[in-house]
Amino acid sequence: MHIAIFIDQPVSSLGGVQTSVVLQKKYLEKLGHIVTICQPASRKNQVSTSEINIPSFSIGSEYRAYIPTKRRLRWLAESLKSFPPVDIVHVQADYWGAISGLYFAKAQQLPVVMTCHTNVEIGMRQVVGTLGMKILTLYFSYLTNRLLGGPHLGSWTDPWALTRHLAQWAQLVLAPSRHFAKHLENLALPST
Repeated sequence: MHIAIFIDQPVSSLGGVQTSVVLQKKYLEKLGHIVTICQPASRKNQVSTSEINIPSFSIGSEYRAYIPTKRRLRWLAESLKSFPPVDIVHVQADYWGAISGLYFAKAQQLPVVMTCHTNVEIGMRQVVGTLGMKILTLYFSYLTNRLLGGPHLGSWTDPWALTRHLAQWAQLVLAPSRHFAKHLENLALPST
């Protein structure tokens, strides 16, 4: 099975999601699966035949981002054609990586597993402040609606509403802990 994992940050950066993805890749490959990580490009990324490094820009000392435009998403789909056909998409992202993975899966009619690792409201507020969080959430809500469609559930400036909007495209939503799963269930996500 070929699994395409989409993440918001390069696996070479610091973070629990990145560490989790590296370990998942290692053990899935030991079981005989093919795993391709789709991530923002970074100077720290090592050249790997199992990664797609999406052109990106810096947002702080450690983090990278990109805008999931239709042109960039077409480039990403073309890049994935150099690999065996993808069987399933695993989204482990909240923003640009999530939109990219869900868009790819929708275009290719592939099933999606989405793992919600992050308390998006607290995490984004710590990086960009309350006003920045609302502006960025509005922008990513707009992109999600434009690229994926579907009903937008709640305020366009609420990070959890964006998570709900993204999650409606996944067949299965996972959480790393029971506590966080309970929080996601209270948001009425598809399943945990």
